Amino acid sequence: MIEYAGIGVAMGNAEENVKQKSDYITLSNEENGVGKFLSDLFY
Repeated sequence: MIEYAGIGVAMGNAEENVKQKSDYITLSNEENGVGKFLSDLFY
């Protein structure tokens, strides 16, 4: 699914095979990774 998403984003604590297929690796879910990705994307 991460390959078909357009922009594949993996959380920092994702499994290595997911990170390898991602376009972007952000912080973990405990470190507000989604917010960090959105901030980097739009600002």
